[in-house]
Amino acid sequence: TAPTNSKKYTISFWTKRAEIDIYQYIYSSNQGGGDGIDELAFANTTYSDPLGSIKMAYGAGSTGLETTKAGYRDCSSWYHVCYHFDSTIPKESVFINGVLQDEITIHTPIAQNIDTVITQNGYTLTIGGRASAGEPDTGSTVRGAISELHLIDGQALGPENFALEDSKGVYNPIRYTGTYGTN
Repeated sequence: TAPTNSKKYTISFWTKRAEIDIYQYIYSSNQGGGDGIDELAFANTTYSDPLGSIKMAYGAGSTGLETTKAGYRDCSSWYHVCYHFDSTIPKESVFINGVLQDEITIHTPIAQNIDTVITQNGYTLTIGGRASAGEPDTGSTVRGAISELHLIDGQALGPENFALEDSKGVYNPIRYTGTYGTN
């Protein structure tokens, strides 16, 4: 099935970290050979990123590459992550527990109207790790848990579609009632 719109998508999930000192892929979609990728990862200091920051990469040879300046290192907490990508604007946003992470290091900006590969046929989507040319990269899998994952094809949605803060200030999942697209 062809994607609803290969220029935009949303991914929402809950994660609880168990280890913070290694680079950990939350998800990765690629075909191998550098033809295109969409990846989200918890970074470490290997690439001069803040420990526990979230790194976003997309496009052929990491055409776009951005990193949050904040690090997420609390292994006792669950984090809600909502990430949306829209190259028609072009813009991407990452929210942690409903808060927009607007302090971002832009290594390479998003190209206008670039097609993402996360929802396209022929690309492998790996949750909790990375596969390169179909082979798992066991050295960079998520150490912890991922739960309540939603991949929305063709829409750039905010976190209020997946989680809300209650009257006590606790961030909780809610039922997603929207559509998922065609892929």
